[in-house]
Amino acid sequence: MSTGVHHGGGDADQEEILGTGHPDYLTTSDQLGQMILYQGRYADAERIWRQVLSSRRQNGDDDHPDNLRTRHNLARAVGAQRRYAEAERLLRQVLVSRQRILGDRHPEILETLGSLAAVTARQQRYDGAEQLCRQALFGSQQIFGMTHPSALKIQHDLGWIVGRQGRYKEAEQIFREVLNSRQHLFGPDHPATLNTRHRLAQTIASRGRLAEAEEMLRQLLADRRRILEKNHPDIGITDRDLTDVISKKNQTLSQR
Repeated sequence: MSTGVHHGGGDADQEEILGTGHPDYLTTSDQLGQMILYQGRYADAERIWRQVLSSRRQNGDDDHPDNLRTRHNLARAVGAQRRYAEAERLLRQVLVSRQRILGDRHPEILETLGSLAAVTARQQRYDGAEQLCRQALFGSQQIFGMTHPSALKIQHDLGWIVGRQGRYKEAEQIFREVLNSRQHLFGPDHPATLNTRHRLAQTIASRGRLAEAEEMLRQLLADRRRILEKNHPDIGITDRDLTDVISKKNQTLSQR
């Protein structure tokens, strides 16, 4: 299996020794896809996961738990490229398979529900998205606890969905809770913490506290430039949001 992405020396050795269809090699490729996704290289992650799935399908059941996990990750990569309808279709297929095999209360069911809520919201179907998200959050908190990373990921998405419906005060409260927990669990520089800081700043800007949002975005931009790779898309998004907030603040001042 050639992914079109250089795996590095260790993976190259593994490919030569085991072969590209070996389960251990496919597991390593699966993990590489995760790392590449977090780097913002969404098309590369998609390519890796599609080729992992192609190799696994030649060797066994498409509904094997490893395949379902890869199919779920593939949907995440597709959604990150803004192909939301396609991502939703993939996630609904994974959800049906996982429910049939694992039951309704399995943690991976809740993971898929949370991802499905996010792509549903991206298509502006906020009522349905919020219902899915609250269902996933309740189950995740029941199984893992309030501050487990999986529960916090779903709660973070809920904050965004609530904010998109104009309920900014409620969204701010949610993001502050998530931020406090993520800072405690991961530290200030973890990508998940940075993502929540960004959503909180956006929400504060939507509530009209532009000077506060500007300061938060300036610090976030500096941190992302320090932590992330130079061409990571989150840097450009933060920069654009900061420019927009400054423009709105200046416009407000000129109207006084």
